[in-house]
Amino acid sequence: MPCFHVHDLTEIYMRNILAFEGCHISDRDSAYISQYLTILDFLTITEKDVSILVDKKIIVNWMGDANLVATMVNNLCKNVSMPTLNSKYLSLCHRLNDFYENPRNKYQAHAISMQKQVAKIYYWNDIDFSFKIFSIHDTCMISKVSR
Repeated sequence: MPCFHVHDLTEIYMRNILAFEGCHISDRDSAYISQYLTILDFLTITEKDVSILVDKKIIVNWMGDANLVATMVNNLCKNVSMPTLNSKYLSLCHRLNDFYENPRNKYQAHAISMQKQVAKIYYWNDIDFSFKIFSIHDTCMISKVSR
């Protein structure tokens, strides 16, 4: 999927392109920007979705706030007629749906999520343990100095 760079003026540019496609492109199958933004709208519902697409390098977020990007993308396709997807975008949608429906991928996503949770627990336990050792060391040093 092509990379989508989002900055402060992106919404204005995209609205102008959508208006141009709506007025001047009679073959709805050739309205590539409308089709791309429609698929992007399907993929981005929350800021977490935007963060995933940023991690996968599908979106480059120059705005900084993932929630702003999600809101902008979701608002771009409002009041725009649903384009007929050309064969490339249609095959992309089918592949995404097939990937999502595959039980192995769902299991793998769940396993990765669990690994991240366990890693966070160990990370905070290590920090807590390091802090305790540091505190004990400082206490010992203070008691030696005060003697």
